[in-house]
Amino acid sequence: MTGHDGIVSKIAEALFVDYSNVFYVNAVTNEYIGYAVDADHHILVEDKSGDDFFADLITDSENLVYEDDRHIFVADIQKENLFKKVLNGEMKSIDYRLMIDGKPVWYRLRVMRVNDTKQDEYLVLGVINIDKEVRFSEERKRLEREREKFNQIAVQLASHYSTIFYVDAETDKYVQISDTNLYDILDVPRKGNKFFEESTLNAARVIYSEDRQKIKEVFNKKNLQKLLEEKNVITLDYRIMLNNELVYTRMNAMYTKDRKYFLFCIEDRSREAEIEKELNDANEKNVIFGQIAESLASYYNTIYYVNMDTNGYLEFSATDAYKSLDIATSGGDFFEETQKNIKRVIYPDDREFVQKVMNKEYILKQMEGRKMYIAKYRLVINGEARHTKLSIIWASDKNHLIVGVEDIDDQVRREESVNKDLRDARVQAIMDELTGVKNKNAYKEAEDQLQYAMDVGYVSGFAIVVCDLNNLKKINDTLGHKVGDEYIKGASKIICDACKHSSVYRIGGDEFVVLMMGEDYDNRETIIEGIKARVIENLREGDKPVVAVGCSEFRPGRDKKVEDIFDRADVAMYKNKKWLKNDADK
Repeated sequence: MTGHDGIVSKIAEALFVDYSNVFYVNAVTNEYIGYAVDADHHILVEDKSGDDFFADLITDSENLVYEDDRHIFVADIQKENLFKKVLNGEMKSIDYRLMIDGKPVWYRLRVMRVNDTKQDEYLVLGVINIDKEVRFSEERKRLEREREKFNQIAVQLASHYSTIFYVDAETDKYVQISDTNLYDILDVPRKGNKFFEESTLNAARVIYSEDRQKIKEVFNKKNLQKLLEEKNVITLDYRIMLNNELVYTRMNAMYTKDRKYFLFCIEDRSREAEIEKELNDANEKNVIFGQIAESLASYYNTIYYVNMDTNGYLEFSATDAYKSLDIATSGGDFFEETQKNIKRVIYPDDREFVQKVMNKEYILKQMEGRKMYIAKYRLVINGEARHTKLSIIWASDKNHLIVGVEDIDDQVRREESVNKDLRDARVQAIMDELTGVKNKNAYKEAEDQLQYAMDVGYVSGFAIVVCDLNNLKKINDTLGHKVGDEYIKGASKIICDACKHSSVYRIGGDEFVVLMMGEDYDNRETIIEGIKARVIENLREGDKPVVAVGCSEFRPGRDKKVEDIFDRADVAMYKNKKWLKNDADK
């Protein structure tokens, strides 16, 4: 080896020290020599050789190369294609994966074309392990994509606020982010070192006097920390004085997710018209506002971020309960995978509804002209049905949907309990406790409704039956009220048994009224005669209820007041009562 050759050899070894393998291939005969790099001694060591590099390449690829990359070795870098597509007198590279310990590992093949003094043509192929580099790049791209998605969610959720104060929870340093000059006018700094101290002083200066106390509680750091241990978001409505006018404002105080910063998110609600509109549109606007604050504070149990072009999605879950449903945290088709999960996680009675809702075309139609779409259903978690609310809004890029899943089971059950209590109270208010029929209050409501129907001309045939018990006072005075109560219940049963399809009311101690409609009205004469016959039989037996009865029919075009019909029935009842006392036994 000449001095010149030795220098060239050393340079070659130095240049190839980063390679794991180097192949020197005769491009005419396909003969080759393979070298392994001894990294400890910085030299190339002959490792293998052969007569046909390209044939051996195919054989080796079947055992060593990752299945998806084998086409590179059996086609792309075979001799003809290699010269045609890769070699243009410059060094080229091809990336591929080898299977090592059962896992794909990234390598890069660099190819160079050289000529020796005999005019033979050679290829030099160097193999470099680039696995760390590739995986680092992939992870960086994944994090960038995820960060972009989080940014879009944050921008969408925060865009509804006019001002946000970002406060270091340890040092109290703060920055104000605002798209309004309101706080500049009020001489409130855009940044500072003592947020709570300065805010307390500013509150005393600019907050409306009646609202200062509740603001003072939030601007006390220890008190705020205690409140946020109990609740994720603290919401306060208050007023600011500006040029002797009230500016209506809402503030949401919360921690950032890492609990290292406080967020004070402020919404301008200054105009009374906007406040009135918010109240009228509470079902939509309040839900949107609540979603903004609650999402920033990880309020939702789960958020899905759905690409409406590709249907791909990411899931961000905050609770272990929802993680137990074993639903994928990412995927290629949100709608298809959701439909598959419905039979497994949705309460049976709600499955058909959720199948309809979780359809891409249906959601796009519902979102036309809307800020938000809401659906309620029940999930089955650990064998228990839990009420759930699904809220859907567009992301700021109008290409992604933000789908929030919220557990509202406690709220629904509280509302059901309150409604039951209200229903029970309502029943007690309109029911006669002794007989179980409706009472005087209920009759007054029914009478008002019937009067309205008569006034507008929307009423069909009906009759009023007035009933009165004979001898109740005598029974109470001589036999006692307990016997009298049984006498009243017996009379009530006679009336109810006869008027099976009508509402019966006890409007006094011994007086009942029946609003006879429908089938009972059609058979009114038979029913009245049946009551009278039963009463005559009781009168003869001497120890059973005696009920005087009178009936009057509605006369269309003549009767203007329900009271007139009642009075005619009352007259007929007294006539029957007199007959029962004086003539029934004759």
